[in-house]
Amino acid sequence: MTASSIEQLIRARTSIRGYRNEPISQAQQDSITSFIDNLAPPPLGTPVRIKWVSGQTESSSALRRLGTYGMIKNPAGYIVGAVANTPAGVVDFGYQVELIVLELTRLGLGSCWLGGSFTKSRFAQVMGMQAGEAVPAVISVGLPLDKRTLLDKITRHSAGSDQRKPWSTLFFADDFEMPLPQEQAGDYAAPLEMLRLAPSASNRQPWRVVLQDDKFHFYVQRQPSYHRTLNTLKLSDLQRLDVGIAMSHFEITATELGLKGRWTESQTEIHLPDAMTEYVATWQQA
Repeated sequence: MTASSIEQLIRARTSIRGYRNEPISQAQQDSITSFIDNLAPPPLGTPVRIKWVSGQTESSSALRRLGTYGMIKNPAGYIVGAVANTPAGVVDFGYQVELIVLELTRLGLGSCWLGGSFTKSRFAQVMGMQAGEAVPAVISVGLPLDKRTLLDKITRHSAGSDQRKPWSTLFFADDFEMPLPQEQAGDYAAPLEMLRLAPSASNRQPWRVVLQDDKFHFYVQRQPSYHRTLNTLKLSDLQRLDVGIAMSHFEITATELGLKGRWTESQTEIHLPDAMTEYVATWQQA
């Protein structure tokens, strides 16, 4: 894929909750399985187990029993995964599964991230979840309907899914006091813009990035009320998962542009703006 095709996939991909009541082709299923099997290790090194659950191997009633609280209609299957329930593990999960989501888009398939609106125990059973693991989210997959369902429209409107925070609140130079001008980002302006367009739970967009010398430091900036809600509902750390999604957008765009680098975990002396901001990882330019 070219850099323009990466950008096209990121811009084209949107959450689809209603699908045509028909299976996807065997060729598409084979492509999904092959893509999963050939994923490179994630940036923080946590093994992620990922499985394609197809409606052609699971009966329709079995898929319905997996349970999405009425949020998903007629899925052809799901992407399901399990990972160590650690801060790094959840980031790595988001990173790898978003790569699959973009591949689904390339294949002409619709998809939707489900972080809270699914029956965790049933999906955990599908994965044979092991001690210390979590199923942070699942992805519904199918052939999109020609028109959006009413539920899709309502959900997107209520979440403000088409709205994105401006550069000045997401990207910074040297510290959190100075917004990063786009022109100062240079060749990395495109990777940062594709990061800015990443999906996130409830469209919270919790990622923050500080450019310091030749390093991009990634942070999660939480909202206290939302963080309390996640803890109350005993959900995985969806905001760290969101940062993993954003990291994948950043890296694949940079890679397609020939911008070399690697992920590290190198704590910095950058002063944090508040107690709800936490360091996640660093992209070290080569």
